[in-house]
Amino acid sequence: LREYFIGVGLVESFDKSLLLFKKLLNWNNIFYIRRNVTKNRPLKSDFSQETLNLIQKQNEFDLELYRYAAELFNEQVAQQGLSFEEDLQKFNQRNSLYGNTYGKLYLLASSTIKKFKN
Repeated sequence: LREYFIGVGLVESFDKSLLLFKKLLNWNNIFYIRRNVTKNRPLKSDFSQETLNLIQKQNEFDLELYRYAAELFNEQVAQQGLSFEEDLQKFNQRNSLYGNTYGKLYLLASSTIKKFKN
């Protein structure tokens, strides 16, 4: 990961990852609309400790890779300097406005297109 990839992102830190890649790759306009978000996803607390232990055992190498990737991610974020957290807050506010505006338009357009296809 360190040698062959310019950056590492984490799903649970999606916005922070997106902003990091924006800076690393000099991207513009990284706004997005949330779609296909799982509703009623089971919580970790819904599973027995025995089941959680089995999942951990079966995914031992994935977890090791994840820990290493998270370490790299945290290093890369720290290298961005103190202004990164401020930039992240601004991005979150702007992306929220973007989603509220264009998300509604997108949903309206996609539902209209589905009606014409049927």
